[in-house]
Order: sequence, then structure tokens, then C-alpha cells
Amino acid sequence: MKQSQGFNGIMFGGAAVLMAIQPVVAAPAQVTGVQLNPTSGGVELFLQTRPGDRPQVFAVNRSNSWTADITSTQLRLPSGNAFSRENPAPGISKVTVAPLNANSVRVTVVGQKGAPVGQVLRPSQGGVLLSLSPGAGKPGQASAAPA
Repeated sequence: MKQSQGFNGIMFGGAAVLMAIQPVVAAPAQVTGVQLNPTSGGVELFLQTRPGDRPQVFAVNRSNSWTADITSTQLRLPSGNAFSRENPAPGISKVTVAPLNANSVRVTVVGQKGAPVGQVLRPSQGGVLLSLSPGAGKPGQASAAPA
């Protein structure tokens, strides 16, 4: 049995041609706008991206906050390198959107009486829509799941 030597080759007319196989690296999605809209039950946070960009969102509750990490994404806001709003709705004390590292963005929503309840939606026009309502009860009581 012949063992692989860690490369792929093709024989053409007695000469071996070596081909390098490299993974395709996609460019990070660009968050170019942030819109925060109060709703009857909390807030909606829309992160605008280029059409077709579908960044992955991983959300978790921590203490009295709901945190979403958006991977393979860079924050490119015309107004600066972060977004923050104090008391955007009853039961929610703060919303921030800021770079986590060179290729991830973190959204943090702080509740007044426990962790907010968040839902990640994918609008047909692209981007990421986060629907958030104030949590009730003990900090960290609400559940969260990756989307």
C-alpha cells in the first residue's frame, strides 16, 4: 500500500505537476451601519452589511447582559469605531457595538433587572437584526443559543 507524502500530483506526459491546494479565505463582512429602534417590547438592533454578507452570530447571557459575538466581521462605521446608547428602552440600560478583535464584533446589551432576552434574525435584504426584550428575574436566567 502506497502512503501519501502530503502533496497532490498529476502526471502529464511522464512529468509530474505538483499543485498546491490552498483554502479559500473569504473577506470579512463589513458592518457599515447600526440602527437602534425602540419597540413595544424592547429594542431592535439592525447591523447593516453589504448585500449577501451573512456573518455568524454566537449569543450568550452573562450576568445581567446578553452578548452576541459576530465572527468574520469588521466594524466600519462612518461615525467612528463603536456604537453606544444609554437607556434605549425600559428595562435595558445600555447597548454597545464594538470590535472584539480584528475580525469579530461584539454586541452587548445590559439589562436593568437581569439578562435581556435576545433573538437573532436574518432579514432578506441582508445584515443582522437582533430583537431584544428586557429580562425579568435573576441575572443570567434567560437562555441563549448560537444562530
